[in-house]
Amino acid sequence: MAPRTARFGWDFSKMSIVPPVPAPGERTTGSDTRSLHDGSGQPASRTDLGGMPGALGEKDGDDQDIGGGFGSLVGPPQFTVSASTTTGPTFGSCRAFDWIEDWSTTGRNGFIVQEITNTGSITRCDGTSMTPPNTPHYWEAWPVDAAGVVGDGGADLWHRATRPGTRGRWSMTGNVGFVGALDPAAGFSRTGVPDANGLLSTRTDPTNLYISTLTRRKSGEWNCCDGNNFHRGT
Repeated sequence: MAPRTARFGWDFSKMSIVPPVPAPGERTTGSDTRSLHDGSGQPASRTDLGGMPGALGEKDGDDQDIGGGFGSLVGPPQFTVSASTTTGPTFGSCRAFDWIEDWSTTGRNGFIVQEITNTGSITRCDGTSMTPPNTPHYWEAWPVDAAGVVGDGGADLWHRATRPGTRGRWSMTGNVGFVGALDPAAGFSRTGVPDANGLLSTRTDPTNLYISTLTRRKSGEWNCCDGNNFHRGT
């Protein structure tokens, strides 16, 4: 690949590009290799999304004020990223939530990078707190080839598992951009963050990103205590 200095203001010729190798344990059906995230690091049942293939996952965490790496390079983004909904968003019973979007980008020979920030709280009906299980802030990446095809399934799933006998709230924010190469100092790897379930991921802020070109946010509150049974968007 030719050096990206002119496009990005950064000498990517000195950086190694992480090859888009298949994620360990990724399940596929035909040509559809959607890579979905499991915050526990374990695959869930196919039936959780009506038989759709892929490991389901939830992203959650304690409230935090977290600075990101987008905007660490000055100048307008050179490429854009967009996402189109294919399923949902669906607010199910007792916190359950699913939303699937397919990626597209004007970038080539690089990576879609997403910064995930999760907040939330879970309280049992007896008033005791349940610690949200997942990483509150991390980065994940999808490889993009010379034709613009997004690897690792080319899709993103936002998921919340049902929590009977609880009440609480959650939010998830994703800032997204395109980069010609992953920042080696950030340490992206297939095992970087369990929530990413095999995607290239890291907890370390990359330092080679312009401002994000796409921001998505979903949030909800639910109550399955004292005869209540609701989950609604906020």
